[in-house]
Amino acid sequence: MALALLTLMPMAFAAAPARRLAPDGGLQAEITAVVLGMTGSHTAEQHQTAREIASELGHRPTADRVYLLEQVAIFLADAGGTEEAMGGALLLHVLDFQRLEILAAALPHMVAADPDLNKILRELVATTVLTDAGTDDPVGVVLEIEEWRATAARVAPDATRRAGIGLLLSDLAEDDNRWVRAYVASVVAADPELVEPDVSHRLREE
Repeated sequence: MALALLTLMPMAFAAAPARRLAPDGGLQAEITAVVLGMTGSHTAEQHQTAREIASELGHRPTADRVYLLEQVAIFLADAGGTEEAMGGALLLHVLDFQRLEILAAALPHMVAADPDLNKILRELVATTVLTDAGTDDPVGVVLEIEEWRATAARVAPDATRRAGIGLLLSDLAEDDNRWVRAYVASVVAADPELVEPDVSHRLREE
């Protein structure tokens, strides 16, 4: 599974700026129904049925699971109260998204997301990756790089700033976290001249 997800990383991060996240009416209705079924005054059997439906939602191809996670994030950002927020968190637990699925869903959208959605996406990534050893703040560095990439897609990038981003990527290429190195590989695949050839070669070998 991890190897298959790694092959999706260049696709997940290659385009900047990312498409804008928008609610999918049908899927939002499914998510709402499942969340309400897992919370509130229901029988144990109804709670279990809701969990089973949630599990079925998660048995999708990887690309669909990434889209599903995007929609769950939108639901959480728009949650109308404690019950919906807790139900959404429970749904995330049941769906058991993998690290690279979370990164593929969250990182491309953080810069452009509205404040509530940005907060949810940051929390998703932080709780997933900051438990590992390695870069002290990998999420912060990745966000800085993604913000630069989004700006560079709209205006001609400053050469000095571009060089600085290259140095950040080179540092991240040495990180102990596999997801960080996979992220760097995806960025370098889209723009090989950002780093020195030896960095590119090492990432390709890994």
